[in-house]
Amino acid sequence: MKKSIRRLLSIVAVLALILSTVTVLSGCYITRSAKMKYVEGTYELTAYSGNGDWLTEREIKLIMVIRADGTGYYGYKDFDTEPFISELRCRFVSDPEKSGKYQFVEIDFRGDGQYHKLGINADWHNQTLNSQTPVWKPLQWGELPEIDYHVSVGFRRVDRAKDISYIVENFGDVPHLPFGAKKYSGTYKLEGIVANDKSPDMAVVPENPFVYYYVTLDFLQGTAVLRTMKKSDEITSVAKLNDLKISLVNGEYVISMGGKDNIKFNPMYSYPSQRIDIEEELSDGYYTMRFIYCGEMTEEEILDSIDYDVSIYLASKGFSEE
Repeated sequence: MKKSIRRLLSIVAVLALILSTVTVLSGCYITRSAKMKYVEGTYELTAYSGNGDWLTEREIKLIMVIRADGTGYYGYKDFDTEPFISELRCRFVSDPEKSGKYQFVEIDFRGDGQYHKLGINADWHNQTLNSQTPVWKPLQWGELPEIDYHVSVGFRRVDRAKDISYIVENFGDVPHLPFGAKKYSGTYKLEGIVANDKSPDMAVVPENPFVYYYVTLDFLQGTAVLRTMKKSDEITSVAKLNDLKISLVNGEYVISMGGKDNIKFNPMYSYPSQRIDIEEELSDGYYTMRFIYCGEMTEEEILDSIDYDVSIYLASKGFSEE
């Protein structure tokens, strides 16, 4: 559990909360508006601090590319996260007082629709992005609000490249993920069986044949671990697949693993309560097995959950046999 929490803090703090925190009331920026040619390009995170030098303490390396068309890339690693490269989305805010120049850039790293704001401070020879956000102390009755510390973020343009070349040069041969895919890594649990257009009788759905069925997806490692137990034999099975991939097709994420390439996220649900649908042949035909997202669970947490599922199954089995 501690390792899982630490990983979430490191990644989310930089990619989701690097430019804002839950306790933020307002932010400030140093800006010098510039034309797009001085804004586009490749930037490296050079400062990230709050109540400590988080950049150094967490051994963070973050390089990103922002482009005028609103797309880009980033490479990321820290002391607890293996390096990877992914896509990002960005948007630029014009300076209302200077035609043709831009004052801010907003960036969505995770693909959750939350854009994080940076001030543009650039001219022909020096280009940086920055923000400084106050974090306030818990409000005490009868006392005035007081700032605890500031979260300071700074990027410096290190190359004019608008492609992924500089990131690859610095990160090497590491996993590449489509925009927003990283957040879908984690463990999924079988929720139920539903009929589909291949089912022999759309009105009849077979009984769930599994005591439990957990799928853990790791898109950085390209692996999937399947943990199952069937009611028919009550034998525990653990299988590791090394061909896991995720792609973005026509705006939808599609997963392939174990020779299956039609695994999709259920469109009725989205992050952080997503479902995935896997088609399987059960009893007399093909049905959809629907899995619910449980989060980034540790091995211990998964085993505890399995023990609970087995105990419920055995209790219900004993009751039915009486």
